[in-house]
Formats: sequence, C-alpha cells, structure tokens
Amino acid sequence: MAASLFLIQGQQMDLGLLVPVACGALLSVPFSAQVVKRLDDKLIKSLIATLTLGLGTLTLVRSFLWAWARAPAATPGCASPTTATGAHVTHDEGGRGADALEETAASSR
Repeated sequence: MAASLFLIQGQQMDLGLLVPVACGALLSVPFSAQVVKRLDDKLIKSLIATLTLGLGTLTLVRSFLWAWARAPAATPGCASPTTATGAHVTHDEGGRGADALEETAASSR
C-alpha cells in the first residue's frame, strides 16, 4: 500500500532495495511465527500497545522539539511592537517609529 501511494505521488523508488527488503521480510516470517506461537496473547497485546504508545509519544515530542528549535528567536529589546505607553508603533519607509518621526518634526520647527 505504501509503495502504491509513493508511486501515485510521482516519486521514484530505488529498485535496488526491493530484493533485500523482500528477502528480509520472507526470512523473518518463520522466526516471527515461532515467537508469536510461544508467547501469551496478553503479553503480545501489551507489548504492541506499549511500543505503539512509546513510539507515538516519541514522534510527538521530537516533532514539537523540532518545531521549537526551528522557531525564530526573539531579538532582545524588540519583543513587542508597542511603545512604553502600550500604543502600537507605526513605521515610515525608513523603518523609524512614530515617536522618532514626531521628534524629527519638532526639531525641524
């Protein structure tokens, strides 16, 4: 199924891996059958549940940590686009804030 979805999306598959993966899958079947035959049903179910929850949790944690690590860091002193009074700062084309524009206008008078 995964290979079909992969090909539908137009992705290229490395066919050099096809034979080793198929051989590995076929060789693991007798061993897996013996292990499942000898283990208790409850033990198998609890192992599968524990591993599924563990891998799911690990995936979520790694995803959040990856997103957190890639988030842009805040620049000190530039955390908020507001002035000390809480008013939003507007910028002119040169990137100067409204306060700087008022000071410039007042000094030119």
